[in-house]
This record gives sequence, C-alpha cells and structure tokens, in this order.
Amino acid sequence: MSTQPAERLNPLAADLARRLEGSAAPVERDLAAMLRAPAPDADQAFRLARYQRKIDVAHRLFVAYDEGVLHATTERAAGADACLALALLCARQGLAAPGRGERLRWWNSAFNALDACEGAAGREALAALLEEALPAALEAAP
Repeated sequence: MSTQPAERLNPLAADLARRLEGSAAPVERDLAAMLRAPAPDADQAFRLARYQRKIDVAHRLFVAYDEGVLHATTERAAGADACLALALLCARQGLAAPGRGERLRWWNSAFNALDACEGAAGREALAALLEEALPAALEAAP
C-alpha cells in the first residue's frame, strides 16, 4: 500500500462532505461536519457512537433523531451517501482505535454501513480499502 489507509480516505471524505453538507436532513449535515473534522469533538463522538449503534442494531440510519439520538423523529431513511459517510467515519475511528477489540467494533460497523449504502459512488473503493487494510489492523498491537 503506497499511502496509509487513513490518508487514502481523505479524498472520499472530502467528496462525501461536499455531497452531504447542503442536505435538508440533519443527520446528513452532521455526518458532513464530522467528515471535515480531523477528529470528532466530544459531542460528535457521542453522536457518532449512537449512529454506529443504529447501523449495527437496526441496520439502517434515519435522516433525523431526537437530541440524544435515541429515537428517529422521521421514518425517512438516510440516503446511500449518508451510510457511506458513516462507513468511512467508522473506518477512520477503527484505524485510530488503541485496542484490537475497539478496532474490530468500529470496522464491523464500517462493513455494516457499507451493506446499507448499495449504489453510493465510492462504495466499492472504500470496501476495497477496508479489505486491504484489515489484516494489518488486526495484527497491530492489542
């Protein structure tokens, strides 16, 4: 791999942020802001963990949630770009996670989000990058 996986995520992150930032959906705008940040702040980290749980448990993401991201405030599902953004953010968290268990948790969520974003531009590239980087991430110190 010529560049680090995290660096290879940057062009797709920038593209997704541009595609999502003007959305009418609060979750999509939130994901766009997270993509632009080098690392999530405390509030973003909280919401990202909640979005992660939504994709892992319900296998879908809605366009709006209540303040605690416990309950959807609409029945409209987020678009494929939002799920791809969540996959990328989970992958980014997995790459930065200190322990093997946490890395696996975030990467599992990244793959779950990929399953939900069929047809999104960049999906195949992100899937290939994750599959390429996974063995090295698993071999890293616990």
